[in-house]
Amino acid sequence: MNKGDTIEIVLAYTVDGEPLAQGDFDEIEFSIGTKRYTLTHEDITWDGDFGAYTLFIGQADSFALGGQASYQVRFKKGTKVVSSNIQHLVLDETISKKVI
Repeated sequence: MNKGDTIEIVLAYTVDGEPLAQGDFDEIEFSIGTKRYTLTHEDITWDGDFGAYTLFIGQADSFALGGQASYQVRFKKGTKVVSSNIQHLVLDETISKKVI
């Protein structure tokens, strides 16, 4: 994967050993680099084909990421919030720096 690519993220996580299901959470927050994507702002949506929540990182946002971008997901239901471990996404360079 390279900077400038459109990146599809599938949130294939489990909570207490159970896969995520549509409507399980009041809020889902995906943070990568300095960007934040949320369920309530409709950045994160349910994809019935995958049976999982997904989000897309557009070209402009992926250009802005460093070569190794740290990311984390947090899930909220009522007053309870749980988070994933911080993980890393490695992005290679690209010759063009233009959004197409």
